[in-house]
Amino acid sequence: MAWHRPQVLDRAAHVLMCKDLVVHALTGRVATDVTDMGGAGLLRLPDNRYDDGLLQVYDLGGVAAKLPPLHWPTDRVGGVSAEAAARTGLAEGTPVVAGFFDVVASAVGAGVTRPGQASIILGTWSINQVVVDAPLDGVFMSAGMAPGRFLSMENSATSAANLEWLAHHLLAQDARRAGGSAFALADALAAAAAPKADGPMYHPYLYGAAGDPSARAGFFGLAGWHDGGDMVRAVFEGVAFAHLAHVDKLLAAGAKLRGITISGGGARSPVWPQMIADVLRMPVRVAAQA
Repeated sequence: MAWHRPQVLDRAAHVLMCKDLVVHALTGRVATDVTDMGGAGLLRLPDNRYDDGLLQVYDLGGVAAKLPPLHWPTDRVGGVSAEAAARTGLAEGTPVVAGFFDVVASAVGAGVTRPGQASIILGTWSINQVVVDAPLDGVFMSAGMAPGRFLSMENSATSAANLEWLAHHLLAQDARRAGGSAFALADALAAAAAPKADGPMYHPYLYGAAGDPSARAGFFGLAGWHDGGDMVRAVFEGVAFAHLAHVDKLLAAGAKLRGITISGGGARSPVWPQMIADVLRMPVRVAAQA
């Protein structure tokens, strides 16, 4: 925005995250929280504060005066206004809190709140995060979540988006003929495909790899005796190993894992969580799925 549409930024009174717009619409207050701004790389950690020097590095020095006041995610920043109550049906005065960055909210919702607890999200992105007392160095990102508590993360677009592509483009027609879901068909095919020493491998880089946006997905080692089930299983395994690569990086950075909870759309699979537990060689819990 600062480079490509500076006139828009010049006219803006505030620079907010999406959820902050909702808070403003409900309360009239301008506010944000440390998880979202920290996750965006706009805070100096572990202090959880804006820093002019850091903003200058991003060439965002002119934005400092437009950034909203920082709150902890559970801080009450206001109540539902009379106008918002009339438009939404919410009770006037209902408390509105600052809120969480989405992946932090997912971890907290899955019960991951104590140091050493880890959250794996099998979703559009591969999200791998662990609660720590101080941010880890050399990882994808960190965000404060409570005083003296942070989530350090290793993330990339290498998770269930691969299954979504496979389900929509390769399995949807067969699933419709069978009167079922393409995702259920994928689970059934993966479960029925016995592991093979010479089974195909899949690189889950449909949207690039961590550190290499030009990386692309592909099957390797396909042979004439492999079938569709072997290929679906390879996709499941490739995603599992991508999560392993991120977890290994967290461990190398000093993370101490004392339990892993899996959430996200892929956690509904009867196959994938067990496969991830096998690949990680760690026990995992599966969060309840709505």
